[in-house]
Amino acid sequence: MRQRIVLWGKNDKDEKVLVASRLLEREGMVETTVFPGSELTEIFVNTMMNAWREGTDIVFHEPFETSKKKLAIIESFLPEGIVVDREDVIVRAQTEWNFVVMSVKMSDVYYKQLEELRERVEQISQFDSGLWEELKGFWNKVQVQIRENNLIREHSTQLREHTNKVFNKLKDLRKSMDTDFRNLSQTNKERFESFIQEIENKIEGGMGLQPLFEELKELQRKLRNAKMTRDHRNKVWNRIDKAFKAIKAKRFGDKPQSRSAVGRLNRRYEGLFGAIQKMQNSIDRDQKDLNFQDSRVENSLGQLELEMRKAKIKMIEERIRSKKAKLKEMHRTKQELEAKIEKEKAREEAKKAEAAKEQPEEATETQQEQAEESASGGNGQPKEEQGLGQAAARTIGESLTDVVDTVRAVAEVVIDQISEKVKTAAEGNSGEEEE
Repeated sequence: MRQRIVLWGKNDKDEKVLVASRLLEREGMVETTVFPGSELTEIFVNTMMNAWREGTDIVFHEPFETSKKKLAIIESFLPEGIVVDREDVIVRAQTEWNFVVMSVKMSDVYYKQLEELRERVEQISQFDSGLWEELKGFWNKVQVQIRENNLIREHSTQLREHTNKVFNKLKDLRKSMDTDFRNLSQTNKERFESFIQEIENKIEGGMGLQPLFEELKELQRKLRNAKMTRDHRNKVWNRIDKAFKAIKAKRFGDKPQSRSAVGRLNRRYEGLFGAIQKMQNSIDRDQKDLNFQDSRVENSLGQLELEMRKAKIKMIEERIRSKKAKLKEMHRTKQELEAKIEKEKAREEAKKAEAAKEQPEEATETQQEQAEESASGGNGQPKEEQGLGQAAARTIGESLTDVVDTVRAVAEVVIDQISEKVKTAAEGNSGEEEE
């Protein structure tokens, strides 16, 4: 957009003059120089019409008069008494230059914000994700103004170049941090795999399975807090899960295991809890954006931007209202799940207690029958009594089998619950990479 114009005109004495006007965008003013036409040479006029108008500063031909006037939307910026041959050029320049001045003011605001971010970035020695998000938010705001043509190309280009420099600084820091983090992650992965390998070797031996089970649970706990990439963490989780299943296979064989109602409810609860956290984080981000828009309303550059901000505030407020309603419903569901989990735990505990209570009584009755059989002399009994003794022996075998099967079933349920939790924890932890 040209910011200098040269036109022929007349002064208040009806004398031919050359009028040269240029925009002083930072000041919001127009500087106009008037040359008497009778004093000008053709070379000087051509120079003004071409070189000077395109932005080259030259030494002006004497005599001339220079004045400044505040740029306004309606009032002409030409000196009093000056009339030009092409009034339409003046009107177009006036309109365009007003837009340029507004663009300058808006870009100055963004430059100030960018400079603050740049200074903060220069002061850090490690990547800061918070600063990265702030810079992204800043550039998103600038892009809105660019898309709506509120910034002239020159200003938007300069803002883009300066913003990219700050982004590149943060990218360099992030690249360095990523390299360090990957190295640390690899070290932690190898350390965990070494522990797991030792446990796997002991599982093959079939000795001390319960202590090995506890060691795996401890590794699982430590893995949650270890600094690792998502890929490395998933690989370790998978090996731990495989080791848990190996222990279960050693102890109970490959029979399909029943699924626990409490386990299913817990998985639903954990998924809901994660969704609640994400929803709250989303509301917090919207609230931060709303607070920013509220703080900027008074500093809006022009009526258009003011209306834009008010519309955006309404939009954000509605988004927050909708998300809060959903969050309230999620909390209500969470409370219902907590009640169901407690009820199901109590029911399962009651079932286990009842099973443990019944089995010893059955065994005791059988032992009493054995004692009576021994007291009667054994081989001296009649056939009918011997038959009763054999029946008692079968009852003993069947009862002991029931005891073993019951204990095994309870243990299988417990092992399945823990294995399911390990798998669920692995899936939950694979959702995001720790940094």
